[in-house]
Amino acid sequence: MRFARDKLLKKGDGVICISQPIGEIVPSYLEKRMMKKLIWILPVFLMTGWSCDKSTVDCCAMPGAFSDFIFGTYYGECLGEGCIETFRLRDEKLYEDENDNYGGPFPYPGEWEQLSDEKYQSVKDLPTSLPDQLFTETETTIGMPDAGDWGGIYIEVEDLEGNRHYWNIDTMKDNLPQYLHDFTDAVQAAVAAINE
Repeated sequence: MRFARDKLLKKGDGVICISQPIGEIVPSYLEKRMMKKLIWILPVFLMTGWSCDKSTVDCCAMPGAFSDFIFGTYYGECLGEGCIETFRLRDEKLYEDENDNYGGPFPYPGEWEQLSDEKYQSVKDLPTSLPDQLFTETETTIGMPDAGDWGGIYIEVEDLEGNRHYWNIDTMKDNLPQYLHDFTDAVQAAVAAINE
């Protein structure tokens, strides 16, 4: 067996002479150097590469920073399939509920059927019109949805942290705060666009 040159190690005041096979010195020396580098590199990589930036939207989040966006309209004094229309935007797809539940309940228990990409493209930006002020409302029913047979709007969202929120919103603008007027128009336009 070939031996490497004697390696000198200082121990206290004395010097110790060690003989080791070359096959043992080189790997252990390289392993120690790599470990020292990894000890410094790994934490830096973890802090920069895997840190979570809450302002970043994940791959499947839609505009408005929601992972799930349920919206629809409902009319109580009405006949036909179009009386209750509920849709879901999730994972860059559009779905329609086959159950047609009137104004909820929360969380919405839909039986979802995927619609065409063309329909998805026509409404995919609807979540961006959801006003931030809606999250400050203390009630989940705003106005008097469908009280006079003029219909209501159901909205349910899941944010990127997994928190779900829902609202039943009146369609009569006289019963709504000003900040909801454009949003209710956008929801009704989206439902109409899907049903064209």
